Amino acid sequence: MEKIISIDIGSTFTKGALFERQATMLRPVQRACVPTTTAHLAEGFQKCIGMLTGSNEIPDNCRLVYSSSAKGGLGIVAIGAVPELTLKMAKDAACSAGGKIQSVFAYKLTPEDIEAINSLRPDIILFTGGTDGGNETIVRHNLQMLENIAANIPVIFAANRSLRSAAEKLLAKHQLHIIENVLPELNSPNPEPAQEKIRELFLKQIVTGKGLDELVKSTGQTPVPTPYSMLEFVKVIADCEESPSEFCIIDMGGATTDFYSRTRRELDSDCVITRGLPEPNIKRTVEGDVGMRICADAAIESDSRFIDCKLEDYSLSRKQLNSYLKNFKNEPSYLPQNDNESRLEELLAAVCLRTAAVRHCGRRRTVYTITGPTAVQTGKNLRRVSTIIGTGGFLAQADDNILKNTFAGAVSANPEEEILLPEQPKFFADKEYLLPLLANTARIAPDAAAATALNKLTLRE
Repeated sequence: MEKIISIDIGSTFTKGALFERQATMLRPVQRACVPTTTAHLAEGFQKCIGMLTGSNEIPDNCRLVYSSSAKGGLGIVAIGAVPELTLKMAKDAACSAGGKIQSVFAYKLTPEDIEAINSLRPDIILFTGGTDGGNETIVRHNLQMLENIAANIPVIFAANRSLRSAAEKLLAKHQLHIIENVLPELNSPNPEPAQEKIRELFLKQIVTGKGLDELVKSTGQTPVPTPYSMLEFVKVIADCEESPSEFCIIDMGGATTDFYSRTRRELDSDCVITRGLPEPNIKRTVEGDVGMRICADAAIESDSRFIDCKLEDYSLSRKQLNSYLKNFKNEPSYLPQNDNESRLEELLAAVCLRTAAVRHCGRRRTVYTITGPTAVQTGKNLRRVSTIIGTGGFLAQADDNILKNTFAGAVSANPEEEILLPEQPKFFADKEYLLPLLANTARIAPDAAAATALNKLTLRE
């Protein structure tokens, strides 16, 4: 009987499972989980192998698949001309390829923007702007400004092809990668070349140092970026007959909170018009500033009002919250030790979940025309989503009320618009935290991996 070993090297924990391949399912035979050995990632990997097999070797009858989140994904700065067009394409391409957006810059870059980019020290700059043969003024200006960024930051040029020669000349001293335009024509998105280039650079980055290069040599394969592996798995699940027609998966990790959605492109009524580029049926966003450990400090700053209200509900203080967060500095795998810390952990998870959900979904507002009121929608409508699946340490065990209250209480900062969050979803938990591991196995046995994932979900009553 064929066996598959799947390992995911996360920012906080390294997880593994040994699966037996059966007719239509994958049966988990053994599990392993150890704190990620950040100084030398191969150590945690080998510990998992030992726990799964009883030795340091992979048996001949086992196939290995593994992934790495590499500090939560590559940090990317996206530059574009128009926020609703090329810049949106840049953000979508970055997120779907395994990156996390550190910052975005629209229209003409300023000296202050360049200073900010250099301070951010991104892993990649994704440069977009203009359709092919279209706007050149803003793109040329931004290329000239980019001459002043640090030369060691890779730049992916995915803008108006008419300015490729200018890019080669102006950025000759930089690590320049020229690819096809992300938006060659209006309403004709082309994210795939950018996604592929980001994944290529991702792999080069994550296998350099910290022991991953050793794993590549010993296993004969490079790790797949965890976010990309999960996105591809969502596509596999969507094609499964047992899959709900519209669903969301939320993967809450130590460094990021990743939000995946599968919906259909339908409007609620003829009285709704959409603005901006069409949303993909399957979409991923990653929030690099909201995570349960590595980015916990940033997470609590993302919604201070919500944090203060929850602290009051729990009869806890900011001082107690800050004291709890200090535990993560030296020990990212730290877990709550008492009731108060459990409540603070719940609060941290709630703000991560709320922020990720609100940023992922679309908005709708009413405008008045000569024919009467009309609803204008931007972004993705999640109202009809029937199923929300939570994975990741906290969400795998979360109480149903926490999830319901987090979604029900989310409102827009703009009183004239509504947030298009799921209205009456059912909540399911990946209690065994198998989804990232099954995502790896989907490269070998896609149908069995998807069937197993859906079979293992637990309904939160």
